[in-house]
Amino acid sequence: LSGARQSGLIAGPAIGGLLAVFGRSTVFVATGIALAAAALVAAAALGPTARPTARAGADALVRQAWSPRARRALLAIVVLTIGIGVMIGVYDVIWSLYMRTLGASDFVIGLSFSLFALPLVIATPFAGWASDRWDRRWLAFGSLALTSLIGPIYPFIGSIPLVMTLGVLEATLWSFSEPAMNAFLMEAVRERRGEAQGVVGTALNGAMAVGSLSAGALFAIGPGVPFFVAAAAGIVFAFGAVPALRAAGGRLSAEPEVVSA
Repeated sequence: LSGARQSGLIAGPAIGGLLAVFGRSTVFVATGIALAAAALVAAAALGPTARPTARAGADALVRQAWSPRARRALLAIVVLTIGIGVMIGVYDVIWSLYMRTLGASDFVIGLSFSLFALPLVIATPFAGWASDRWDRRWLAFGSLALTSLIGPIYPFIGSIPLVMTLGVLEATLWSFSEPAMNAFLMEAVRERRGEAQGVVGTALNGAMAVGSLSAGALFAIGPGVPFFVAAAAGIVFAFGAVPALRAAGGRLSAEPEVVSA
């Protein structure tokens, strides 16, 4: 799923840069058409939804309490997610502005987004493989911490090719966070998983909003300021999650498989 989403991030910015030649409104029209087409394909693929039985509806009302380990794991993932969300919110707002200061055109800006997404697609399968074999807690922590350290380098680079090269390295490190975090959360939380994912999603969207709201004002102070603030947020929340990561513990032994007769 991560690879599929990132594939869209590769093609989208490049196509958007080309469409911008025909006017900015063309980009929004084409986006709307693409979303409508995707919705139709999804509706056709999913088919009709089965109505739940009365027994299933009653069972759905039963709320099992999260275990202590599940609560600690959820807390750790929420803290990591806040750091990631702040960084995403800041980058989404200021990246195009930063590239403009380097003299980049619309097409080059779109290309920079595509080149950032490319290693995510390539490295994400390996990141998923690694999260199934190594300690997911420290893969997620290391991904966020190392990615945060790259951000402050951008303001000191004046070459667009070097910026894009650094972006490829940053994206490669970034790719390890989501598979590790998702796998760790789903392994630790055995009940009310949808609710747990909802909590994490709320944390991500809220943090992105905060990052986006502050990014413009920070960029007005200086082009490098948002990168430094985003890096500080990433580091603070990465290390802020360490106590909960340690308390949650590593992976439990695999449950025995049930073999049907």
